Formats: sequence, C-alpha cells, structure tokens
Amino acid sequence: PASSLNASIRQLRAGEALGPPRIQTETGRPSMWQRLLDFVLPTVQAVEPHVSRSSAVFRYREYVPAYARPQDSGDPLLASTPEFDLADPYLVEKANELGYDPQRIFAFVRDEIGFESYVGSLRGARGTLWSKAGNALDKASLMIALLRISGMPAQYTQGTISDTDAKTLILSMFDPVLRAQAVGYIPDEYPRADPVNDPTLLAEARSHWWVELGNGTPLDPNFKDGLIHGSQLTTHPEVPDNFRHKVTIRLKTEFNNVLSGFTEQTPLQKTLTTAEVYGKPLTISHFVNEKEVNGLIGAGYKTYTYSPYIMVDDNDASIDNDGIIRGSDYQEFFSNLFPIANSIVTRATLEIEVLDTGKTPEIYSRDFVDRVGFSARHGLAAVGSINVEQPILSELSHMTLSITPGFSNPNLIEKHKDGFLSLASNIDLMFQKITAILELPPETIVRDEDKDIVNEFT
Repeated sequence: PASSLNASIRQLRAGEALGPPRIQTETGRPSMWQRLLDFVLPTVQAVEPHVSRSSAVFRYREYVPAYARPQDSGDPLLASTPEFDLADPYLVEKANELGYDPQRIFAFVRDEIGFESYVGSLRGARGTLWSKAGNALDKASLMIALLRISGMPAQYTQGTISDTDAKTLILSMFDPVLRAQAVGYIPDEYPRADPVNDPTLLAEARSHWWVELGNGTPLDPNFKDGLIHGSQLTTHPEVPDNFRHKVTIRLKTEFNNVLSGFTEQTPLQKTLTTAEVYGKPLTISHFVNEKEVNGLIGAGYKTYTYSPYIMVDDNDASIDNDGIIRGSDYQEFFSNLFPIANSIVTRATLEIEVLDTGKTPEIYSRDFVDRVGFSARHGLAAVGSINVEQPILSELSHMTLSITPGFSNPNLIEKHKDGFLSLASNIDLMFQKITAILELPPETIVRDEDKDIVNEFT
C-alpha cells in the first residue's frame, strides 16, 4: 500500500486536517468489512482466531486505587485518598517506626521533613516521605497519612499566613550555614535573587495548610515553635481536586486507508494524580490478537486487533498484584477481496500531558513505532514497503514511565531486581519445557495444550 500512503502523506504535509476515521472499530466488535466478509465466506468460519494468552490472564485484573475501594471504617477522616494509601508499605513502616504515636509523628514531620515552596498537591504522602521535603499541603498529607494509619482521625485545614510567617518558611529552604560560608563577588550590574521578597514565592507560601485531629486539636508541622500561625478558612477530609497535580497518559494511533487517507484514534487515555502514582512504574503495552480467514477461491482477510493497557506496579516483587487499566481495542484489516477496505496502523504514539495547578498544560510525546518514518513525513523520501505479515506491535513492545516529582527510594531497585530475577527463572523453565515439546515427533503430541504450544512457536 505504499502508493496510497505517499498520496496521503502529500495531503498531510499540505496541512489538510485529519478527519474522523471512516472505518471505525469498537471494543469487542469487528469492522464493517470484516462482518461483510464473514457473511460472504461462511464456509470458513470454523477457523478460530489466535487468542492472546496474556489478555486471558490479565483482562479482569482491573486497577482500582485504594481510595476507590470500600473503606473499612466508613469514617472519611480514617480513609485512604489519592494523596496516600493507608496500606502503603513505606508509610506503614514509618508509622510503625514512630510507634503509632501522634506526638512522635508530629515531631517527625516538623523536624525531619523540610519545607519547599510550590503550589498544590504534588508529591502526596509517599513522595514527601521519600523527598524528605514538601510544601505545607504535602507535609499535611504525610502527617495525616501517618496519623490515620495509627488509627487517629485527622483532616486538612486550609488557611492563610502573614507575609512575616511566609518569609520565615521561604528562608527555611536555605541552609543558614551554607549561606554564611558563601564566598564570591557579584558585580552590581547583575541582578541578585531575593527569595524572601519574591512575589511568587510569597503568594505560594501565604496559601497555607495544616492538620486538625478528629477532636479539633490543630497541629502545624511547618513552624519549629509548633504553634498555629495561620487564619483558618475551611477544613477538608481530603485535598480538593482543583489543588491536585495530574498527568494524562494518552495513546494515539494513526491509520491509513485508500479512501480516507490518514486518520487518528485515541484508544487509551487515563488521567492520574501525581501523588497517586508517585514511585509506581506505569507500563504501557498491548495484548495482540490475530485472525486469518482463507476463502475457497483465494479470497480472505486478516486482522490484527490491539488491546492497549497500562499496568500499575504496586512496588512488590510480583506482577500478580499489579492493576491493569484497559483502553479500547483498535484493529488493522487486510483483504485481497476488498483491498480498498484495508486499514493499516502507520503510527502509535505515547503522549503525556502534565497538568500542573495554575499552569498551562505541557505535552510530551514519544513514538512506539512509525511505519512511515521521519524522512517520508518531511518530504525527504518516499514511503518504503510495509510488512503486513506481522503486527506493528507485539506483546513485548513496552514503554515504562516513572512519575516522581521529587526523590525516589533506592530500595525500590532491589525489589524490582528480585522480581526480574524471579521472572527470568520462570522464563528459563518455560523455555526448557517448550523446547522439549517442540522436539517431540508430531504424532506423539496429543494434549491440546501441547498442540497449542506447537502452533504458537512454529
């Protein structure tokens, strides 16, 4: 289909907008052309499609965050939120280390977690613990998480502080010893930073958060004197959604068809808070299913159906507990009876949209695969031949993101290493078993599962 692709690329370079795809595929539903051929070729419908074993294993392991599950107590002041999971092993470990003692928890957050100025809920409890710093809201999230894990109800208090107190917090970000030891000379013509009088930092610091216990006792871990410096505006059992930093993960696919040219679809899109996935690797991949039907007079068709998903790593050594976020299926269609119906995936792109509180969204993208290529898209070369005998993506085509707006825990490396070693050991055993089956004489292979292995790997 290179000639039709080149015509479409000329249209694309000319700046013509991509219209909606004329051949739509929906989750679990074949395209119009496939349904037509199923009717035209009824005698070959005994041929079963190849079904991805991976999709059968993972299809129902849906990702459900802790805050979306039924809460044990029913008390919102003792519940998980997007800012923290009360079963998070790192938070539970810290609460246990502090003896589940509210006074020690308060002292820990006040004395060992530094202040940093930024807007909104960015790191959550885990990220603040790992970074050993956070703004007033993230420090409140950490303290509330440790208190709730210890069985003590607590909530957020939102308020404001004076410019004097805001300057105290800003100044706390700079080590006084290092400032006293600083040497050098800055000529007068160069501007000097003045953070304590910076209007942006002052505005960020004036918007203040602290903690209120279930009995109404206020606690502010941001000032060394332990006193409440702010004027209360309101209280919240969890962070209001408009204060949360978020990321949208989006998979965009580009199709080419003789009639419709280039079209685009977005089969996978999910918005997550940065606090919710802090330190949890997100792997984007596909289940891939293939179906091929051969007609009696040489007519037939082939489809590749791709089922995109995001796997959310829960940071243990096993993938069994990792949740799956499923997108919508999309499909390539090839027919020698109706070639104008052929629909080819030419590109798959991962797009990440960063949604920071009060800022313009930023979008980053990276291609999984591009069958057209950079040169052809920019008029430097023609499109080469495209191999339609293989799907554009396999189940081993992965891309993994780590969303960590702060520091990570180095212990994670050891946990993931243990997991990889365990998987490698299992893969070695599987390889030995598969090799032994493939070496058997065909007439001795009688078990259905062994026949499946032979069909899969030969």
